[in-house]
Amino acid sequence: TSGSPTGSTGTTEGTTGGVTNTDRTPIRVGFEIIKGGNAFIGVAFGTPVNFGDGRIEVNSIVKDVNARGGIGGRPIVPVFGEWNVADGDAGRDADCRQMTEDGKVSFIITVVNISQAYVACGAKHGVPIVNSSFGAGDEGLYGLYNDFLYSPSLLNLNRELRLVLESLRDTKRMSPAVKTGVLTTNRV
Repeated sequence: TSGSPTGSTGTTEGTTGGVTNTDRTPIRVGFEIIKGGNAFIGVAFGTPVNFGDGRIEVNSIVKDVNARGGIGGRPIVPVFGEWNVADGDAGRDADCRQMTEDGKVSFIITVVNISQAYVACGAKHGVPIVNSSFGAGDEGLYGLYNDFLYSPSLLNLNRELRLVLESLRDTKRMSPAVKTGVLTTNRV
């Protein structure tokens, strides 16, 4: 593409009038990975699970994306936040602060169930969180942090619950004639 730079934005005006990104500086992306999740899920739900090695998995994906040109021509530099499930919310907050304050990430990708405190940390630092977990937060959380919380599936807990209940009703597994139990947890 020919044309002259339009300033410090890293774009050039092309011969067809389009804008081409010329910024090739690396983009720092935070990745929250899990430590101790296998044992936690195994004990909590009585079923074996293996999350794998998050660093190896993320580095493999980043390597592949970078080989294909990165994000808009900008290579990805992964910055890791390793959440130890034994540390609870305090550990997640520390990971968020490490990625945002020390790591200077542009955004964070997490597969860990989302919490209001975690999103609040991202918002406080102006860093959006891309969440792809099963515990995606509810409509209230997305409304409160609409500029900082994204879910690729857009399936928040309200919609997920609605879909489950509608499916149960439509397949006649739940009706006024069928007794339904509700499981709750008391976390202190």
